[in-house]
Amino acid sequence: MFAKYFSGSIIFTLVALAVAAWVGWDNGGTGAAVLQTLFIVAVLGVLEVSLSFDNAVVNATVLRDMDAVWRRRFLTWGIAIAVFGMRVVFPLVIVAVIAQISPWAAVMMAATDPAEYARVLTSAHLTVSAFGGAFLAMVGLKHFIRTSGTNFGSRSSSVPSTGSERSRRSNWRW
Repeated sequence: MFAKYFSGSIIFTLVALAVAAWVGWDNGGTGAAVLQTLFIVAVLGVLEVSLSFDNAVVNATVLRDMDAVWRRRFLTWGIAIAVFGMRVVFPLVIVAVIAQISPWAAVMMAATDPAEYARVLTSAHLTVSAFGGAFLAMVGLKHFIRTSGTNFGSRSSSVPSTGSERSRRSNWRW
């Protein structure tokens, strides 16, 4: 049963570690460079898995109510967008926009001048953090504020005017 579920992941991990070993040998030419690169890749792999676990729990909750076709679509497109889109394409788009260069020039900068790529990407930290923080605040507030059937924040006549009635029918979940 273990091999049935994890054989693809194990094969991918071994291929990734082999590529990391080759990159370590190509850049350093010593066994120490290979071990250092393998260690970094292994730590990043464990970090990625541990930080992605909370997303897996949320995804399992969402997938519970979907039929098989939509589960497959959710997993296929969701993984492709999350892994490839947000970890590869999105940083390249940020660098292209911030540096005012073409996307291909951003790819070439990432491949040939990683220090400059890192400098440009890091310069956008405040903007990206503000967007991410606003998005997380919106997701978090969604769990505390009911918007169905009410006009939150409006002074329309549908909102009760007395204090006890207002607290009883409040939009806030406490």
